[in-house]
Amino acid sequence: MPKRALLLLIVLCLSSLALYASGPLTILKSTLSFEREKITIYVEYPLVSGTENPEVASKINSTIESDALGFFDYFRGIALAGVDEVMTAYAGHVSYEVVLNTSNLLSINIIYYEFTGGAHGMTEMINYTFNTTTGERLKLEDLFKEGTNYVQAIIEEVVKQIEKTPEMFFDDAVDVVRESPFNFYLAPDAFVAYYGLYAICPYAHGIPEFKIPYELLRDYLLVPLGQ
Repeated sequence: MPKRALLLLIVLCLSSLALYASGPLTILKSTLSFEREKITIYVEYPLVSGTENPEVASKINSTIESDALGFFDYFRGIALAGVDEVMTAYAGHVSYEVVLNTSNLLSINIIYYEFTGGAHGMTEMINYTFNTTTGERLKLEDLFKEGTNYVQAIIEEVVKQIEKTPEMFFDDAVDVVRESPFNFYLAPDAFVAYYGLYAICPYAHGIPEFKIPYELLRDYLLVPLGQ
């Protein structure tokens, strides 16, 4: 049996499936772990059910599952290759948060953490926003009216929030925000723009997130949100 198929079979057999959040879709939790001396890996990711079209659930699940299992394979590989050469332990962890679950939209943040030595580990948050009617993963441009200057509107709101507490950010944070792309997720009451660790503020402040109420973006939105 191919390695990927065997790994998927293990996941399906050993996953602990539990209701994570109420809403139009049922979100189930699947887990996968690996542990040996100086290596600990724990991967937790969501699977959806409750769609009228099974192909939609399959499309959403395969997108998320591919990345989660990819991290598991990647981190196990580097940990096994390097563990005998270092004194420290390796730790990899994947967790998630369902931030929006409505009748036609699903937005989930998956947090990837890895520690391979040094003062601290590194965390990356990746958002997965789906149209739950089609199963398509939505990009930023799918949410806004074509021809509108929505990117600039979002950036200006981020700049205003930075300028309210400048002591939390690097001196060049505003310049970075104006020149660099941002990530996003959808919350029930706001569009949230976020940046990576170290991008605009010290590590101690974590992943910088900026909530922008949908009302401020009403003229630009193609998809009805916050109603």
